[in-house]
Amino acid sequence: MVAKFSHPPNESQLWYDRTNMRKFSIPHTNLFNEIHNGNIRWVVYLGRRFTRAQPIKKRFRGYKEAKKWLLDEVERRKDQGASGYLLTPAQQEMAARALAVLDGRATLTQAVEDYVKRKFPGSGTCTTSKAVAAWLEAKKFKSTAYLERVKGIYADLAEAFPGEVHTITSTVLGKWLDGRRKRNGELISNNSWNHYRDDLAALFNWCAGMVKGRQTRNRRWMGHNPASELEERDQSTPDIGILTPQEALNLLRAAHKQPGCPLLGFFVIALYTGIRTGEISRLDWSDVRLDDEPQVLVKSSKAKDKEARGVPLPSNAVAWLKEIPFRTGRVAPEGVRTKAHYLRIKSVPNYPRNAGRHSYVSYRAKIAGEAVASEEAGHESVGITRKRYKAFATRRTAEAYFSLLPSTTDEQLAAKLATPVVEKMLESAVV
Repeated sequence: MVAKFSHPPNESQLWYDRTNMRKFSIPHTNLFNEIHNGNIRWVVYLGRRFTRAQPIKKRFRGYKEAKKWLLDEVERRKDQGASGYLLTPAQQEMAARALAVLDGRATLTQAVEDYVKRKFPGSGTCTTSKAVAAWLEAKKFKSTAYLERVKGIYADLAEAFPGEVHTITSTVLGKWLDGRRKRNGELISNNSWNHYRDDLAALFNWCAGMVKGRQTRNRRWMGHNPASELEERDQSTPDIGILTPQEALNLLRAAHKQPGCPLLGFFVIALYTGIRTGEISRLDWSDVRLDDEPQVLVKSSKAKDKEARGVPLPSNAVAWLKEIPFRTGRVAPEGVRTKAHYLRIKSVPNYPRNAGRHSYVSYRAKIAGEAVASEEAGHESVGITRKRYKAFATRRTAEAYFSLLPSTTDEQLAAKLATPVVEKMLESAVV
């Protein structure tokens, strides 16, 4: 078919004689006039072979307008090919609006694929509360401390999002985390925000059937992980606080005075091995060896990073532990965090956060070196030890710290910490 243009009609005459129409070499198109609802209209027809899809027929009031539109369509076909006609004009308009919303941040295909993943999960749907219950049942082999920690955030999640779990988006999840507060009403820190995000990412990965970064056929209640799309917050490194030898002695004395010394083992191991509080709470007395190379064995099942390690016990720590009358069962009693908190308030009112672990690493690094302290603390690198755990300490205070015994008096400790007369004379001479 060849495009045919008739001469524009006079006002009193219509042109139906197709033999008089001028011919253009535009295959599979046609331009003609007709009467539509009593009015003269010019019609442009684009055939199937031109559009490679449904034919297009469009009416115009004037000849010049119809001719211009036809020539524009010919140019558009040269630029876009037949694929430009796969969408209807209405669909093209919707696609244009969608691209304007995306504003170059993603392609239209990427946006559609992401929407389908979110809106239509692969294996049915599941409410958030049921997903949380199923996760807790599947992960019941995890440590009690870990499960107790995540139960709170998961319960709050199920309450905040009672609908289908796949409807949770990164935007609403981020706003929900931003609104979380501590018990005292203050907003959570960036460190806590990141911890919550990681816990939620573990849940959503499980709901999506992800195993080692690959999606399996199991569950697939979600097509994406909204928590993994949240950027990690900058974690402010708090000032590292450690105990002075006198404060450490006061704390050990307070634990020693309690009937049966239930907290003494907890504090001695914290102050003289640097083992984490969570790891100490999982230790048994069978893991503590006081004879033949005294050390504390942290088995892989009880270690935070699932790597076993042995931390040597200094001689003064062995002396303190032997003061405990009953050394069976768990090292830390039930509810050790609350009980230890109240004892710390009484003996060391300004007790720094994680002071036991920080004190050991700081003093141990001064005597044995940062590499040894880092290995015994279970750190991946010396840089972590230096940045987050090591505070300033002198060798004299470090030696006094590791010499504290049940029989040490305040006077003896003060004598060890006192600056020798020769050093004082040298310092005054320099001045």
